[in-house]
Amino acid sequence: MWHKKPKGDVQALAALKKISPDRAMTDMRVLTGTAKPAVPPLPNCPKDVYIFGGQTMCASGTYRRLLEAQGKNIVQVSAKGSRILAVLTVDGEVFVGQIAKPLVQAAVPERAVQIACAMDTLAVVGESGMLYTGTVKSSGSCALSTVENLPPVKQVLLCSCISVIVALSTKGVLFSWGQNTAGLLGTGVCPLGETAPTPHPIKVPGTVIAFDCGETHVTALNDAREVFVWGDNTSSLIAPTSQTTLETPFQLPLQLRNICSLSCGAQITFAITDDGQLWAWGSGNYKLLTGDSMDNKMMPIQLALPPVQSVSCGANHVIALTKTWDVYTWGRNDHDKLGYTAVPGKIPEVNGTPTMVNCVGRAVLQTAAGSGFTALLSERYLFGEHLTDVMLRSENRGLPAPRLIVDIVNILYKGAETESELLRLAGTKTQVMAIMAIVDRGQPYDFSTVEDLNNLVDLLKQYLNNLPDPVIPYEEYPKILALGERNAPVVEYKQFIAQLRPETHKNFLLFLIAFLNRVLKTSLMNSKNIAVCFRGMMRVKPEEQLKPSDCPEDPSALLFKESQKMNSESTALSVLIENGATGLGFPDPFNLTAQKKPKTKRVKARTAELTPAEQQACTMWGKGTSMTKTQFRDLLQDLCRDQSIPPPDDADIEEGLQTIDLADPSRVTFKEFQQFWKWYTSTRK
Repeated sequence: MWHKKPKGDVQALAALKKISPDRAMTDMRVLTGTAKPAVPPLPNCPKDVYIFGGQTMCASGTYRRLLEAQGKNIVQVSAKGSRILAVLTVDGEVFVGQIAKPLVQAAVPERAVQIACAMDTLAVVGESGMLYTGTVKSSGSCALSTVENLPPVKQVLLCSCISVIVALSTKGVLFSWGQNTAGLLGTGVCPLGETAPTPHPIKVPGTVIAFDCGETHVTALNDAREVFVWGDNTSSLIAPTSQTTLETPFQLPLQLRNICSLSCGAQITFAITDDGQLWAWGSGNYKLLTGDSMDNKMMPIQLALPPVQSVSCGANHVIALTKTWDVYTWGRNDHDKLGYTAVPGKIPEVNGTPTMVNCVGRAVLQTAAGSGFTALLSERYLFGEHLTDVMLRSENRGLPAPRLIVDIVNILYKGAETESELLRLAGTKTQVMAIMAIVDRGQPYDFSTVEDLNNLVDLLKQYLNNLPDPVIPYEEYPKILALGERNAPVVEYKQFIAQLRPETHKNFLLFLIAFLNRVLKTSLMNSKNIAVCFRGMMRVKPEEQLKPSDCPEDPSALLFKESQKMNSESTALSVLIENGATGLGFPDPFNLTAQKKPKTKRVKARTAELTPAEQQACTMWGKGTSMTKTQFRDLLQDLCRDQSIPPPDDADIEEGLQTIDLADPSRVTFKEFQQFWKWYTSTRK
């Protein structure tokens, strides 16, 4: 159920993001974990691939992010019934390999725009329409070669079990080549069982607008919304005809006239209508036609699902992506590839009921069904993501913390020099949540415009509290707690940090305590007060938290134990804060060298000399850019009014500009404006 948020929160978010209140309400619900977005994801939002299932890739019921293509914004993922997976980045790069190994970049002659992979084959469409194919080795390397005798291509797909490639030209004509098992080529030219080395057209009436390849059959949809199939028709599972092998396209006598998309599996076909209805027919193996029955269906039946936008079929499981960006899976659940948390006795090995997957990012854009695993392309977020994963992103390389946090802390670090009340007061929840909604999805934000620094403090706390594994990891919590309980000497804290792993958590911890140590020197708060504010740096596992059942006879004992634990936590953190990174024998993460400080002072001194109008000029036009003469005159009026100087008339302006010798008679650069202002003010003294 959605929790109601204060109206002001939504209005602030809408104003900051310059979006509609409805979109702001959706984003706010997403931010608070009360709903997933029912709107299209942001087009420029960074994306990651989540994969689950597979014997060697993931533990049961868990997700593993695909981060081998580090720092790459992924826009497409492909895996058709095999253990090979390929991804396409926003820059047109292609990475491919087995899911149990790091992906390897494929050398594509040009920028790639679409990819497909199945078995051990990779196919890539270049932006010129050229098609490249190659064999993926066990190491992940793949040597691509150009497919000849083929018109410009806009899409390519591969059959999942037989070496067949089907490509759609820019004019809507299908071409196929490869092994003609069970008539999969659909051309009627190549004899059954033989191989066609070069592409031949498939005679589908009209213009093909959608198609898909299954294990042993292919489907196509033309612009008249007619559906055609060819391939293995054993038991009449793909078409209502007695022919067991369809060597050319066979039109299905469907009553559905508004089909917009097709998907194929192992002798099962799915069709999606314009309004999102999902229909299916064919093999009932693994309960893919839903329900407890494994009966085959010769005619389409409608599946009970919310409106669907796409379907991916594996050999024995199905993934449906709804129009509200939710994911439903069903079929065989070996290795928990359906994405459910494994609970013995509750999750069957074969699940015939489409069930929503709840444990991945908030907006899934694309799905892919491999052999024994599922891959989901999802929006990439910051809050609530594992620190180690976030630090692998290109924008965070070489930093002690995520770029966003570094920017926030640097502003607070400087603010601590003059703000003795920093950390004592709470920020404005409305503004904090609104900023969080923006930066969480990778959108830029200028933190220097935040007037109340406590808003940034609260934003930092929100990040720490939302980390799935705290800065001091759960496994290390008992050790740091023990140090606080027995008032351990500083040298033991140094040893604790030295052995802290992962390295990303160690660097982040040193960064935070260096910052808090700087705040302590000017703050009205003591180290224990600050430690209480930042308790989110260390937390006990949720399942190990004290519960009333731990002290059933004396509830007050529970409060006493909790108080002792909190005191030990704050004691340990206060020691770290009092000493900081350098006090514990580690380098200063801020690397604030002596030569950098004068630069900050010079900037401050120069800023202090500028009047409001001059500062506005610097902001509006920027150094090195130019302004029109009208803008130039308006700026002069403002500057003269600020400094109580008579404004120049037209004659003064012309005289002054002649002394400057403008590079462009119609415009004035910032440097030329400075020269004019120096000349004009000197003539008025």
